[in-house]
This record gives sequence, structure tokens and C-alpha cells, in this order.
Amino acid sequence: MENKHDLYFIEKELIEDLEDNKEEILENDGNNLHEYVDSNISVYTYDQIMIYANNNDLWSVIPEYGETIQQQIVSVIFEHLSGVAHVWLHEQQEELKKVAE
Repeated sequence: MENKHDLYFIEKELIEDLEDNKEEILENDGNNLHEYVDSNISVYTYDQIMIYANNNDLWSVIPEYGETIQQQIVSVIFEHLSGVAHVWLHEQQEELKKVAE
């Protein structure tokens, strides 16, 4: 069973969502990436805390926003997944450039 608190599986789900909506995302030049990132973060506080607790790569990230610990945890997870999404977008755009040449 996939661990819903493991970043590997969360990243995998995010990439699958991006791939499923690739045409729309590329047409919008990635302006809607944040919507896909946001939808891949659990709304449940317990899950958010467990994701943070089980992925020590997140521990050194300084949150960009959040007054409460829970908001800061969501901020850190969002920033991480946003980075994953932007790398995916860059790779897709580079591939399109190669095809166009």
C-alpha cells in the first residue's frame, strides 16, 4: 500500500495530475500550477503533520507564510510541491522547444 504521508507518492500523484492536464497547463503557461499543487495537499491536519514528520527534507525549509504551526507546515509542503511542479513545467516547455526546432 502506498504511504499517503511519503513525499515520493505525493509527488508521483502531483505529476500524474499534471500529465493528465498537460495541454491545459501548457496553454496557460503554467499560470494555474498552484491549483494542482494545492489540490495535492491533504486538507486534514493530521495528514499534513504526518507528511511533515515523515519527510525530514522539509524540516530545513523556512515557511513563507503562516501564523500557526499547522499553517507553516502547509506552507512548507506547498513550497516543496510547487518546486516539483515548476521543474515538471520547465521540462515540458523545453521538450516543446525541441519538437518545434
